[in-house]
Amino acid sequence: MTKRRQSHPVKVLDVAAYIIANHFRNTPILAWKMHKLVYFCQVQQLIKEGVPLFNEKIMATTKGIVIKELCAQHQNQWYYGDYSKGNLNHLSLKQTDAVGEVMKKYGDKTIEELDELIQQESPWKKARQAAGSTDASIEINLEDCS
Repeated sequence: MTKRRQSHPVKVLDVAAYIIANHFRNTPILAWKMHKLVYFCQVQQLIKEGVPLFNEKIMATTKGIVIKELCAQHQNQWYYGDYSKGNLNHLSLKQTDAVGEVMKKYGDKTIEELDELIQQESPWKKARQAAGSTDASIEINLEDCS
């Protein structure tokens, strides 16, 4: 049995790999849904443990959130199914618990429902307020998530 390491940030691709392998049974999901799910995983980890799940930046866009590293992985394809660049075994037990809680709560929601929830959250609102009237993507401040 492999002993999982202590909780410290992993890569966002590790989180995506874990989500696909454990919650979608290795079937592709809509790429933009993955962005939203890992956002909620990040928030859950910050609330429960006070430390980020991953260090990659989450950008607030006019329609929701984007994580550049996930975009590079799915390369503008509709579906996200290749998690070969992530290692699901890098997550600690506490991290997998946080992801599991998010998946129970949000895993069955549509992209539109997830976008609505994100746009009601203070971190997204604050980032978009900082952007002003521009369409620019603004980094979400993780301190606003906890």
